[in-house]
Amino acid sequence: MEKFPHEIDQGSEVEVANSATESLLDPGETEGLLSDPEIDDAIMTRAQHRELGDKILNLQDNEGWKRQSTFVEAQNEPDYNTEVTAEQLLEHPERRFDVNPDRFPILRDQAIDNQRVNINETLGLLVQDTADTIARITGETDPPTRRSDAVIYLDKSARPVSWLVNELWEDFTQEPRPDIEEFMGIDRVNWFRAAGLDVDGNGNLNEDYGTSRKNRRATYKDFKQAVENHPIPRSDIARARLLLIPDGLRKLRDSMTETEQTEFDSYNPLAFESTKQDDSFSAPKLPDWLVEKIFALPTGLEGKKVTIVDEVQSSGATLEIARDIVSKAINDPKTEIIMHTFWRADTRQTSDGEAQMLSTPVWYDHDVNPELGKGIGDVDFGRAREEFANHPDLENLRALYIAPFRGRKLDLAGAEGESSVELMQEFQRLAQIYREGRVLMTHPKYYDEEKWIEYHEDLGVEFVPDLKRKNSYVAIGDSFKNQ
Repeated sequence: MEKFPHEIDQGSEVEVANSATESLLDPGETEGLLSDPEIDDAIMTRAQHRELGDKILNLQDNEGWKRQSTFVEAQNEPDYNTEVTAEQLLEHPERRFDVNPDRFPILRDQAIDNQRVNINETLGLLVQDTADTIARITGETDPPTRRSDAVIYLDKSARPVSWLVNELWEDFTQEPRPDIEEFMGIDRVNWFRAAGLDVDGNGNLNEDYGTSRKNRRATYKDFKQAVENHPIPRSDIARARLLLIPDGLRKLRDSMTETEQTEFDSYNPLAFESTKQDDSFSAPKLPDWLVEKIFALPTGLEGKKVTIVDEVQSSGATLEIARDIVSKAINDPKTEIIMHTFWRADTRQTSDGEAQMLSTPVWYDHDVNPELGKGIGDVDFGRAREEFANHPDLENLRALYIAPFRGRKLDLAGAEGESSVELMQEFQRLAQIYREGRVLMTHPKYYDEEKWIEYHEDLGVEFVPDLKRKNSYVAIGDSFKNQ
């Protein structure tokens, strides 16, 4: 059986023959397979985020868990350390930037170069990064570019970026949202290994490779060289293509002949035996006929523009690999694919000459379980198999086929979803505080600079290089570092 990039090589599998008569679906169950719609609960509107927040606030002890005390206390904290009147703000504009960190129990832990950052500075950085991301998606940059027809956020850590973008979209643009918003998990380490590179869990080479030396971080250049000898399986590209097609399985079946539909309905993707103790280590094989059918179905992105967003960039390999996969999945030379990194991290050179990031967004490795706080769990093939076996509908079949690119869904209304919902709520508080003119937004890279200056000048902030002027932009920013 072919290896998949998210497959951990432990033991071997023996595939057993499938036939049109082998199926988990009884004749009476086939109707359910075709009637249940595909739903991705993780792609939610602002109203749905708030509804989740309200629901989790009302959960009682009899649900079997208690909310973290800091999250509970944050609900009753004031937004600002000191309440000031409108008249006082006119006279002392610098006083408006005085956010209470206890209102943000997750975001207040943001650090840069191992030093905790003042909450006012953190909020300014997040607003600026969000404005830049929206500008890249809409094409409202200098110079202007095409508006993106689709945006793909790389799971898991870029999923919260989508929450920020959706929360602040109307604050920074009048352009419509992209027609397609998707999430795709790309683990560079697994893709390095799939290409034949011998790397450790951090993506460092275990042996010399080409011009790269042992114990050095593998690069996208290494990956491109490796795939010449270990091409990405066409079936994996088909999985990515299926992920990009809205309601793809239904459209796929509708495009088939009656005979092909019968084969599709009766094909059992789980009909193999495994010698592994844990089936979560592998994905079921896509038959060749299904792979070709997927490639024959248009994605709707042919000739369009796609923006791929990651939360932070170290070597850049993850984004580059994602671009390669998306490009091969859409398979159209006229499609424009651009890459964007949300968090602009400074770096310093280590003793071995590599660049070390000085910061990542706080949710990247917050002190909660790394799987939590991002709205999505780890890739879990075993869970995908089990859910399809218990409920063989199109939604679970799709989840099974695209499993290498999508983690398991979290119960956002349960204990495991608590940190995710809290982060959503903190983003909502951030947006409200920004709309009240209480965020000093840092200098944007892509967002319109004139609009950025106008926003601050309307708040009484002056752009003069004078640290002695308390209402000057530089003086206010400097005061954050001294708090």
